[in-house]
Amino acid sequence: MPAVRILYELAQCCAQVANTDLCELVIQNEEGVFLVYKDRDSNDEHQIKCRKVKRARRNPMHLQKLIDVNEGNIGEIHFNSPVSERDRQIINVICTWAGGSLHYAQVATQLERTGSSSELFTRQRRLNQFLLDVAKSIFQDIVSMDTVIIKVMNFAAKLVDADRASLFLVDNKNHELYARIFDVGKGGEELEKINRDGHKEIRFSMSRGIAGHVASTGEGLNIENAYEDTRFNPEVDSKTGYTTKTILCMPIFIRGRSVLYYLWQKPQTA
Repeated sequence: MPAVRILYELAQCCAQVANTDLCELVIQNEEGVFLVYKDRDSNDEHQIKCRKVKRARRNPMHLQKLIDVNEGNIGEIHFNSPVSERDRQIINVICTWAGGSLHYAQVATQLERTGSSSELFTRQRRLNQFLLDVAKSIFQDIVSMDTVIIKVMNFAAKLVDADRASLFLVDNKNHELYARIFDVGKGGEELEKINRDGHKEIRFSMSRGIAGHVASTGEGLNIENAYEDTRFNPEVDSKTGYTTKTILCMPIFIRGRSVLYYLWQKPQTA
């Protein structure tokens, strides 16, 4: 039941994003399909109940599937009022993070119960806390997709103890990478430097640099010394005044297609 409660709260958060009360959570198990709702007559404001669906329901105006990390369907959120494309994107991001958070919370609980390796449990708990913090932060302050992206970048940088974090998007039409949100590590200082000449983004060919290599191949790279790697593009450093030491660059896939890339730069060492 704790998992159902989490999914119910998730559905309520998504309803707030879409600014609607016409939202329902539906889950399915071996016993059938159930509608999850809050018992309004109960003195316990957290009382969640499930009612078995015995007949076909009308199709919702928008359906958000809840998928776990194993690509299993753990539920659906039905919206019975229009949902804008912008809100659909935000809701999809929230549900993706929540699905991962729920999975890793369950894994951590199993490790604790079975008395598995304390080191493994500690790492799993840290990752679980990271995912929960991201989801919680997003729920508390949903303003725009840029806000969501910046929050995820900040948490990701903290998770790997990185000094800087950048997000490059793929422009498939022009075969380029570009960044509107660049380097959240220093309160936007580098973003201001890039924008000072009037340009709103930094852009370069997919055939150049570590990020270009990852964009082209879809494979992550972990570089210990950037300037000793022939694939490294120092153009970004020349524009920001920052000297890159080590890089962890990972692709992000949406619907099987690589469209986003994080560039995590580890702290400089003496």
